[in-house]
Amino acid sequence: MHSTTEYQQAETKLKLFRALLDNSSDTIEVLDPVTLRFLDINTTGCLALGYTREELLSMSITT
Repeated sequence: MHSTTEYQQAETKLKLFRALLDNSSDTIEVLDPVTLRFLDINTTGCLALGYTREELLSMSITT
């Protein structure tokens, strides 16, 4: 079982990653290589494509 400290450290790293992703001026997309579905996308990418993050996470690049 993981300790509370390990969980808190992982959560802090995840929040930092999300902040770096969303504050980038470049579009960053994370795709599943098999299905080509969006696994993640940053704010810049959402604005460029004209969809919300939630909408894009239900789509693939072939949709």
